Amino acid sequence: MTEIRTTTVRTPLGEMMGTLEGGIRAFRGICYARCRRFRHSEPGKAWEGVLDATRPGTICPQNNCERLVVSRGEPPVMDEERLCLSVYAPEKAEGLPVMVWIHGGSYLHGGSEEQRYGCERLIRTGNVVAVKISYRLGALGYLYLGPDRCNFGLGDQILALEWVRDNIASFGGDPENVTLFGQSAGAHSIAAIISCCTGTPPFRRAILQSPPLGLVQNRAQAEKYGDIFRKRLDRDPEKAGLKDILAVQESMKKMNEGLPFSPVLDEGLDIPPSLPLFGISVLIGCTSHEASPMIEKATGLNINNIAGRLLCRIWSHKIFIRPSRAYADRLESEGLLGGRYHIRWHPEGSPLGSCHSIDLPFLLGEYDDWKEARMLCGLSREEYDRISGVFLKTWTDFARDGSFNGLDI
Repeated sequence: MTEIRTTTVRTPLGEMMGTLEGGIRAFRGICYARCRRFRHSEPGKAWEGVLDATRPGTICPQNNCERLVVSRGEPPVMDEERLCLSVYAPEKAEGLPVMVWIHGGSYLHGGSEEQRYGCERLIRTGNVVAVKISYRLGALGYLYLGPDRCNFGLGDQILALEWVRDNIASFGGDPENVTLFGQSAGAHSIAAIISCCTGTPPFRRAILQSPPLGLVQNRAQAEKYGDIFRKRLDRDPEKAGLKDILAVQESMKKMNEGLPFSPVLDEGLDIPPSLPLFGISVLIGCTSHEASPMIEKATGLNINNIAGRLLCRIWSHKIFIRPSRAYADRLESEGLLGGRYHIRWHPEGSPLGSCHSIDLPFLLGEYDDWKEARMLCGLSREEYDRISGVFLKTWTDFARDGSFNGLDI
């Protein structure tokens, strides 16, 4: 067993203690911001003494959080007021590319500290610094209460990126070479962040994995969802119990009308005209059978069935593939496209095909974290290692210098 030791780092906010294991320094559960319910978050403050950053951070309140497993099997802790991030870096890091992970989960669930989102292989393969962030979810993050009282979760993400910009050099990362990467709602979040860039963006590159860009919420839709939420809650959301908020939130998830809680983008997925001036580069892609897990859950049909294949094709193209291609075309016209990919690979005989999330096991976590997943259908460790090597090299090469020569798996 690898020995775990403590290590310290001094940042502009103060000194903190993390762990050192297998040549990787980990500083976890760093409070980058604090928030009050339905208010925009405020930056975390400097501290005195040595901050203990040896344990996993908290996660945003959500339903069924007991299903999440944080590293070393610890149960997750929900917190409505603390927003945390974690930094992982090679022991001798100096001026390395930085990769910031934004987790998905339909804007309703998930957490960056999940064990399956481990970034050790990413760090060792690419010699990068990795950051994983949390942000408010569901109604707490995206309930629409007015033009200036919305997008709380999106604001959290932007604040986390500003923290990275101001502090990452202390961990051996290059603040001028930051790459965002995220899958599903995490990728959707990155597109929303791009839309909000009014000045110098706090990142250089971005990788959007399976973004559901066919689901973009405008103000009218957000107002409708907000009215439904308040009627079902039947009390002041600011004073309601957390359990009641989560219960109503869950009931709206079952409406099957897209993403009831997500960024409100009245102008759609805008690409600010100033963005090309900063040399931003974006890599974007989808899988062939994005919607297959959703179709199977809703209807019991999968791609081994004619009706299942047809439904999968319709919804995959409507929600993911066509909108992502159109967005890539717009990026290309602005000189911002770093590359596009399409994943067709899947284990032979898999009933889910090349489904939504099939890229995640090869980028984050370990084989043992993912080997029981139905989408991998008994994939051998040897094949896993081969495909993972391709993904890791492709992603970290892009993060280092923007190079992309296709995804050959």
